[in-house]
Amino acid sequence: MSCYKKCFPVHLKAWLKRPVPETLITFCVGCRLGIEKNIKKVATAKNTPIIFIGDTPFEGYYYKTSIIKIKKTPLKFSKFSFIFGYIKQIIVNPYYLLNYYSVIMQIKEFLFCSHHFNLFGPILQRLLPDDIHTIHLFYSYYRWDEKEIERTITEKLNWKREFDSNSSYRGGCSVGPIKQSLYRILLGYNDLDDHLSCLIRDGQITREEALKRIHNEPSSLKEIHDFCNLNIDEKHILELLNTARR
Repeated sequence: MSCYKKCFPVHLKAWLKRPVPETLITFCVGCRLGIEKNIKKVATAKNTPIIFIGDTPFEGYYYKTSIIKIKKTPLKFSKFSFIFGYIKQIIVNPYYLLNYYSVIMQIKEFLFCSHHFNLFGPILQRLLPDDIHTIHLFYSYYRWDEKEIERTITEKLNWKREFDSNSSYRGGCSVGPIKQSLYRILLGYNDLDDHLSCLIRDGQITREEALKRIHNEPSSLKEIHDFCNLNIDEKHILELLNTARR
């Protein structure tokens, strides 16, 4: 996705000016928008009226959005709290505004993406309706079983991991491991911890299995250089992270 390739180096450089966990979500700007737009584009071209989304309910996003929100906000104002919290992060680190393309992508994501804290998406969907229905299959209709799903996509669909990873979790994203490594360094946990905690509570794995998978999680900071071609050495990045560690 060209928009993602354009945005990520910009946001990484901006983030390094103020390396805090709150703004790590900007690493995905462009990707979210590209995925949603392209899915609907393909569905329209193929005259497909229904889109089945394979996301899992056993994946936490709350901790990433909660650290951005304005504190002590009533639940009914949660979306506003997230948006104003995001604006606050941009104000204290205006480097996110130095690239015109990046700014446009950030605004478009708030307007068009259907992620959980999009304030304007439902309104725009009513104003600009289409004939395509989106169904989140594993939220309401079918139980998300990790082992069964992995077995199905590997044996029946011939899915393979694109990157050298011990896990299929977020196995198709090159920036995901980098972002997760940074969350772990700064917060002490990341998406994998949250995901495995959900699986433990659902009875799919044991606590011992979860700890083993966390222990085998690779560190991916070196991938930054290959992906972005930035003139920043790893030692400098680690020094910045040590000052920002919580």
